[in-house]
Amino acid sequence: MSNHLKENEYDELLQTVAKCAEQKEGLDTLIDSFSLVPVDAPAYLTKEPQIAVQVEGLRKGEKYWNAKEMTIDVRFNTKIEERSRFDVYLTFGSRKPASKDCVVVLRKGQIGKLHLNLEARGLYTASDYILQLKHNNNPYLEFPFSVNEKGEVSEGKVVILNKNSKASYLMGNDLDFDEGKKLMALCGCQEVKKLAANFVLQKRINDLRKDLLLPSLWNLNFVLYDNGKQDYDDLSSYLGRIIYGDNVEQDDIDLTDEDWREDKPGIRASEWGVHHCVRVTGFCALMGADAIDDVNDLLRYVEHCKTCGKDLIAFQGEELELERFFKKYPQFNKYFPKQNRVRANGETVSELISMVFESIESSGFVCLPDCHTKLLVGLKKAWEEKSVKSVDDGDIEEFVSNYILNNQCQRLLQDNKCLKVSKDMSLVMMKTLETNDVDLSYFDNEKDDFEVSMNHLNGLVGLCELKQNLRDFFLQTRFEIQRKQLGLTSLFENRHHMLFTGNPGTGKTTVAMLMGKLFHSMGLLSKGDVVKVDRPSLVGEFIGQTEKNVSNILKRARGNVLFVDEAYALFADKDDNRDYGRRVVESLLTVLAEPDPDMLIIFAGYKDDMERLMSMNDGLKGRFPHEFHFSDFNADELTLIGKNLLEKNGYELPSDTEACLKNVVGQMLSKKNKKFANARWITDFVNVGILKFMARRVTSIAKPQKADYQQVRKEDVLNAWQELCQKSAEKPNGKRIGFVA
Repeated sequence: MSNHLKENEYDELLQTVAKCAEQKEGLDTLIDSFSLVPVDAPAYLTKEPQIAVQVEGLRKGEKYWNAKEMTIDVRFNTKIEERSRFDVYLTFGSRKPASKDCVVVLRKGQIGKLHLNLEARGLYTASDYILQLKHNNNPYLEFPFSVNEKGEVSEGKVVILNKNSKASYLMGNDLDFDEGKKLMALCGCQEVKKLAANFVLQKRINDLRKDLLLPSLWNLNFVLYDNGKQDYDDLSSYLGRIIYGDNVEQDDIDLTDEDWREDKPGIRASEWGVHHCVRVTGFCALMGADAIDDVNDLLRYVEHCKTCGKDLIAFQGEELELERFFKKYPQFNKYFPKQNRVRANGETVSELISMVFESIESSGFVCLPDCHTKLLVGLKKAWEEKSVKSVDDGDIEEFVSNYILNNQCQRLLQDNKCLKVSKDMSLVMMKTLETNDVDLSYFDNEKDDFEVSMNHLNGLVGLCELKQNLRDFFLQTRFEIQRKQLGLTSLFENRHHMLFTGNPGTGKTTVAMLMGKLFHSMGLLSKGDVVKVDRPSLVGEFIGQTEKNVSNILKRARGNVLFVDEAYALFADKDDNRDYGRRVVESLLTVLAEPDPDMLIIFAGYKDDMERLMSMNDGLKGRFPHEFHFSDFNADELTLIGKNLLEKNGYELPSDTEACLKNVVGQMLSKKNKKFANARWITDFVNVGILKFMARRVTSIAKPQKADYQQVRKEDVLNAWQELCQKSAEKPNGKRIGFVA
């Protein structure tokens, strides 16, 4: 039996189905066995045409070609029996439009042959392409091909389209409106675009089921695993307008907002008939044991929207975060089927390159050949080194505007030639981009997160033993992750809570921030930020306030590092049961016991005090499997920290001044106490002391030169030290010397 029906056969099927509407057994299978829209391809286009592709005007880069045109020949080898219009397009990557519109009209009786010069919207580069043809405004065929880095074409097979196929929908007129065009223009969203097509086809089936008084199979809820490379805030509204039309409103629910339950969209009587596209984010807030009420409220809301059948709900977040949510709350799975869970990934370097050159050309500029080459090779290198973190329109515009066009403007201002030549020549110069205009430093700070954070860790002054211990820890952690990914037996548990012990100013907070980035890069934390708290922000003043404080902070900390500074202060007195700090520890024990909490808890403080804290609760010590000690800095290290601080801000430190600073630091260390603030002390000594006396000295000079504002002198250091010693001597105990933060 054919899967494609003629018009009369289609009508007969509907009549048969209508008569058997009450006999539902096997009816769904019968309907699904046929395409619900007949395919009547014109007889004179039944043969598959022969298609040949050639890349024209190749411009060689260091590693690969680029061109502005492709020549494509389509031969039907027969005469056209009636006037025919062909719309021709190229797409690439995730079906993102690659070519400018091209229309060819053939007269009746003319030999069926199309010779096309397709102009690129930006540039053609090595990539996979799809040639699309519409015949008399109807999707007709697709022809996939690829071009390698040598410019060689590998052709695929012609596919004649079924009107009911996803490919036919994605190149049809249904998307010829603003939201549809915006959806198709997204990079790396092939799964999302296929989902949109599937939703529309599913709607057609459900409309038929509704006409036949059959139950609906309608489920438009979907999950978007957001990789953070683009702005997907409006994606749910794009899909809603594609499905429902104009009567659509987008709403947002951020589960980290305590007031999200007060005004949930889609259930207000005044909005009857309005379709809501609801984007839900912040699922880390529901991962705590105390979030069950919020979870139940969200579930009831999803069930309500399912019953109404007029709202689209999108769960959006990082894949790790959402998969943990569905694993913890499997009752949501039936509302978000696996086939409706899609990833926003798959961006390609060709999409990035196309967007950059399209932005340049749309601004009216032209690149010289060497400028082309530098930009192409630079973008490809940045992509290969994973230095490109975003392909969002805003980021592309920032790069083109601030790192190319602005440089051209500065060059012209310095050169001044464009003001001395003819108007026509000046216009050419104003539109031309040269090699030196391209600044690729935009991508320098976007290296691999793990390597960047490790380099930052290794670049910290001192802490040699700590660095080695952390390197060993990360080597073992990555080793266990790789074993698990290969299906090998692993003792790995994603529970790495830590103790940071050491005196003030030894780098505990700095390293905690790096831990967040490192754990996120390994996939162990869904976000990787640091939430820093202490006893006052956790402990309340009356009954119930402490538990509420802890609950709110744990919501913020899901997916992140919870850094508890001076954690020993949580237990003011071991035997005082009225101390609310005990309740903080008891509340945290629940999270500390979770096998995969999507949270890293770090307790920080003095070593002796932290050991006393661990002894105050029998279950606490075992919840922190890792302890790292931060040693005090010596004189050489503190001097280097001070020197780096000055030089980073454009100051110069002559050798005699550096020697004087080291001598002062040595005197300070000989008198330090337990609360000496290490790096914070030297930072304050430089900013509050040395630079103050330097400013006094320089401003007293009659005609100070540029060098005077840069060079720190020995007397500036000595004056700052003398003032510090005098202030210390004036204190009652006369013991504490230095700035203590």
